[in-house]
Amino acid sequence: MTGTLSMRRGLLRVRPSAVIAVAVCLLVFYVAFLTPSHPPLPSSHVDVRAVLTVLGSVGPFSSPRRDPFDTTDVSFAVLGEPLRPIRLDSRSIIDTVTGAPIKEPNGDSFNPALLKLPSGLKWQYVVVARGPRRVHKDTKIGDRFPVEQSLVAFAANQTSTGQLEVVSTPFVLPLPQSSAAVCGYWAFTYGAEDPRLYWSDSGTPVLNFVQTPSDPKLCRSIGLVTDLRSVWPELVWVLREAPGIPLFEPLSEEKASLEMLKESGQSTTEKNWAAFFPGARPNGSSTPSYHYTLQPPSILHPTSQSRSSIHYVLQTLQQGSPSFDCIARHHPGPSRGQFHQSTPLYRLTLCDRGCEPTIHNTVLVAIAHVKKARTKKGLEYGRFILTWNVTAPHEYISVGPEFRFAGTDDRDVVYALSLTFEQTTPAPPPSRSFFGRSSPIDPYGLNPSHGFIDDDALVSLGIKDASMGTVLVSVRELLRGSRLCDESYGNI
Repeated sequence: MTGTLSMRRGLLRVRPSAVIAVAVCLLVFYVAFLTPSHPPLPSSHVDVRAVLTVLGSVGPFSSPRRDPFDTTDVSFAVLGEPLRPIRLDSRSIIDTVTGAPIKEPNGDSFNPALLKLPSGLKWQYVVVARGPRRVHKDTKIGDRFPVEQSLVAFAANQTSTGQLEVVSTPFVLPLPQSSAAVCGYWAFTYGAEDPRLYWSDSGTPVLNFVQTPSDPKLCRSIGLVTDLRSVWPELVWVLREAPGIPLFEPLSEEKASLEMLKESGQSTTEKNWAAFFPGARPNGSSTPSYHYTLQPPSILHPTSQSRSSIHYVLQTLQQGSPSFDCIARHHPGPSRGQFHQSTPLYRLTLCDRGCEPTIHNTVLVAIAHVKKARTKKGLEYGRFILTWNVTAPHEYISVGPEFRFAGTDDRDVVYALSLTFEQTTPAPPPSRSFFGRSSPIDPYGLNPSHGFIDDDALVSLGIKDASMGTVLVSVRELLRGSRLCDESYGNI
């Protein structure tokens, strides 16, 4: 019997060539009729400097100033939609030691760090903020009553008006609490402060904070919670089905919180380390690098890790490079100690969401602060945008003008702590698999903190060391007015 099919001893035999032909036909049918059609992906070919030049040419770099420290009569660019407060009732905060609401909170929570979660979960964001100060009048440190500082964690979702609403029970994170006598006058204040949240390249939520050092000769050091789930049990359950997030592995108490130490030159008080991960996409690393000082530009790279600490080596950008004095050239006046980091450094790809991030179209971006004194009005922080190269030596690419956010007047501390990028274009429907299940995982393996040029940015703010809020601003608006650091490409 000839042909594709043949009968032999009651069995139907199918030739391999026929099987292959049928499979190809089915695949063609599936692709043509069953897979959803999507518009073509945005182009990934971008000239980073050209894009920044176009954005920067829209407006002036900064307003003229008679004196960089006298901003009384200076009108800076106002960015974003009006400030939206984050309201948290201090009486609802749970003390993790007693399991009861905290007693006699002094003030409200402030300085919120914000982390965006993968889509489709019951929580959209997690927030860690400085909690109300608690005064202990049963003892004294020197001639002062001790003031305990703590970090408060809670979840939040966006309402239809864009405001963040608390959707979980706020509680005090169980972090190291002890006083450091070497802090002198400020020894009476102790506990965790200055939170920063970000995603590691291994897919874990990470918390940095300022703590009392293990070395009694030091006042403040940087602490690292390698996985926020280790100190927030409910977050384990919320993230258990999130795509791209590794399963939680319980850590011992000493490994849950590590101390960040410089191999040499550790300062008495370490603050404002800005975390980042090199490259345009996640590389699987769980250990961040840090931008250490803005002037001169310097970076801390991890070298070794012990059971309780991670050690870093300091690398300063070579003097004479176009980026070395970029901030000083465009923000003359304040001394170098007045400039410091504010938010972590985030990856930002300078083409529309959906394009493929590469080292040629992606930068690191962050908000930086300039600390200023305002006559008879206390402390003031100015702010501006910086971008860096994603590859070593991570030099500055551009620096932006000073600005303020809508709904704030900068009469007292207005402090930016984090950026989250909000998609403005409709997401494509999830692709189908041969097994009928959707596959919403990002094709490029990006984490939720990766931004694109057509996104909006949600900025979390601490107001007057007393309250919390957010401002929504487009990424293009944030970058507007920037100047390039490399003079060979010309100023804007």
